[in-house]
Amino acid sequence: HGTRYPKMNDLSKIEYVVSTIRHYGSKEKDMVNLIQRWQNSFDWQDSMMLSEAGKFEMEELGRRTAQRFPAIFRGAKPESLKFVSSTKNRTMDSASAFIQGLLKETDQNLKDPQKLKTDISPHTDRLLRFFEKCERWVEEVKENPNALREVLKFEAGPEVQSVLENITSQLGPSVLLDFSVAHLRAMWTICAMEIAVYGGRSVWCDLFRPEDLQVMEYLSDLRSYWKHGYGHSVNYRPGCTLLQHMLKPMEAYVAGNESSLRGQFLFGHTETLVPIYSLLGLFKDKEPLQADNFARHANRVFRTSHVSPFGANLALVLYKCEGVSPCDQSEQGQHTQDATQGSQDDTGSKFRVLMMVNEKVEQFPGWHQVSCPFEVV
Repeated sequence: HGTRYPKMNDLSKIEYVVSTIRHYGSKEKDMVNLIQRWQNSFDWQDSMMLSEAGKFEMEELGRRTAQRFPAIFRGAKPESLKFVSSTKNRTMDSASAFIQGLLKETDQNLKDPQKLKTDISPHTDRLLRFFEKCERWVEEVKENPNALREVLKFEAGPEVQSVLENITSQLGPSVLLDFSVAHLRAMWTICAMEIAVYGGRSVWCDLFRPEDLQVMEYLSDLRSYWKHGYGHSVNYRPGCTLLQHMLKPMEAYVAGNESSLRGQFLFGHTETLVPIYSLLGLFKDKEPLQADNFARHANRVFRTSHVSPFGANLALVLYKCEGVSPCDQSEQGQHTQDATQGSQDDTGSKFRVLMMVNEKVEQFPGWHQVSCPFEVV
């Protein structure tokens, strides 16, 4: 889904932080005076809802998708395009915005575009919110503090404590008595949210040094890694059902049913996408993310701000390749030496799958070509 408003829990924590600073902050500190004047622009009733910025980015994603794959939509009937969303407002609104953007590019080509519908039901939650529907995950990870022990160790470690000390040094020593890492995370979240939702600058970001932001980003990545990613196999194995659902229309087409779905578009959450990345072996560092190897992961590939920001997306695209085809081209439009050549491919397959992450071609791990034979996928 696109950029949303903050969680109610974050808003509650930031109100406590602001109150603490206003009561106990040292008046001679510049940052205290700035925060004294800060006005919370987030409305409680908008909590977790899709923001205007989110609607715009999803509409633009729909428009670019139509431009990138015009053959999918040319002359398509509504029943050949499937849109599926979880039951959360932010994903439903993201799907609607995506469709609006798509229609701006394809309205003249689609048949009966007003009949496009989004599938939303408890079944779609089982598909797209599989993480909360898996009892084993809830028991072993969500409700098990030991599952996130690396996160807790990092929070208690020197890097995070240095950030906490830097922040409180700008606010006054009395503030430290009432501050915890949870409040630190809330400040960092509001810093990010104000920029994501409204653009411009945020006074909360000014509290953090560049090295502090790196620490806070690693803390966020560490939590995602152990709660939804490679940290535990139970995080991503339930995603097999979703992956099979994504491949099912391709199986029908390869089997000869050319009247099957032309396109299927699913709208879920970061907690949906990160497990699928892990299931596919994407963005896996040689060394697990842990509390004691922050410095060694300065150039990590598991970086959620890059691979699962707001509006993040994963596309699996089926091509029927006859000789040189779109399968042979990279995202930059350059031909690759190892790209498929139809019958010349070493598997003999003319059906190929191209994977894109955030609209850029991503090679299947363990495969030697840009696209992958459907049979291998």
